[in-house]
Amino acid sequence: TTNNVADRQEETTPEETTKDNLSEAGASVSKFSFSADSVLIWPVETTDIVIEYSPDSTVYFATLDKYKTSNAICIRSEIGIPVYASADGIVNDIGYNEEIGNSVSLDLGSDYILQYGQIKDIQVKEGDAVKEGDLLCYVANPTKYYTVEGPNVYLKLTVGDKAVDPLDYLNFE
Repeated sequence: TTNNVADRQEETTPEETTKDNLSEAGASVSKFSFSADSVLIWPVETTDIVIEYSPDSTVYFATLDKYKTSNAICIRSEIGIPVYASADGIVNDIGYNEEIGNSVSLDLGSDYILQYGQIKDIQVKEGDAVKEGDLLCYVANPTKYYTVEGPNVYLKLTVGDKAVDPLDYLNFE
């Protein structure tokens, strides 16, 4: 179940200020407080990484049959599997690009943005507040850039303008 901003306004706490409330207050960022010590839950049930985070050295992309850098990870999955919010946040962007297909980005607070790609049937809209574990979407057919790797969830975490390794934050317990 998704939590619409309007549905959550009555129960908003200082740590969970929504985008609408921030606009009223003249603020431009969410009040969620993600940090270097925060932990993400896995967005899908598998932990099998098909493409690793590697911004400084190249990794092999089987579909492209070439090595290139990767500022995200790709988690193997199956078409139609639910994709869940890895942390509390505000949906700040829903988009599409040729490489990762449909995408949803969450503002986790403190300049952290988490982007999910290779998805379909998006269940949230821009401005929605989501809680960790809320349904966001489902795994889509891979784009033409990932056909050999198979169905997967593209997961990119940034702090400001810098990509960081999502595996450093994902819960392995």
